[in-house]
Amino acid sequence: MSAVEVTRASWIVDGAEILAETSFSVADGTATALVGPNGSGKTTLLRMVCGRLSPSRGSVTVFGRVPDDRDAGFRADLSELLGAPGYYGDLTLGDHLDFLGRLWDVADTHAELERLGALHLSTRYIDEMSSGQRQLAFLALALTRPSRLLVLDEPEQRLDAAYRVALGEILAARRDEGAAIVIATHDDALRDRIADHVVALEEGA
Repeated sequence: MSAVEVTRASWIVDGAEILAETSFSVADGTATALVGPNGSGKTTLLRMVCGRLSPSRGSVTVFGRVPDDRDAGFRADLSELLGAPGYYGDLTLGDHLDFLGRLWDVADTHAELERLGALHLSTRYIDEMSSGQRQLAFLALALTRPSRLLVLDEPEQRLDAAYRVALGEILAARRDEGAAIVIATHDDALRDRIADHVVALEEGA
């Protein structure tokens, strides 16, 4: 059974094809990169994998079941970063990570932040951070959660080169430990570092 199975999935709104018919599968311990210009449907496809959208046609399954982000069992298997997550303005990033640790039984809640090279952000409030620092914070939150499937939408955005390299190493290690990864990216170096397969999307195709 594939971790992710996308079969002739498309998304149509008011007669306009936002995502053209697409098929691919992702096995455990592999990473698939979605590439293509803005408007080609990458984020739409990721939202389908995360259970936030249902395809207009075709099907998407995750670990053999229809994705449903309201289902606790499904959420336990998945960690994702699709845009900015919700957060508490009066808690530091370290507080958020410790909270996640208690929820998901993670002993070293600052490990992923340290691997990103951003441990210095642990005492900062997210609202005080620059856009690049916020991206590091959100990545740390997504990576700290245990998951069988990791879904990331352009995780490299607003990151300096050194942080992109660190992110690539973290994702490659996560893949090698057995997680399935689906990532949309414009970064060729990140794609080449982690992707076992590439799905190229074009606007309307």
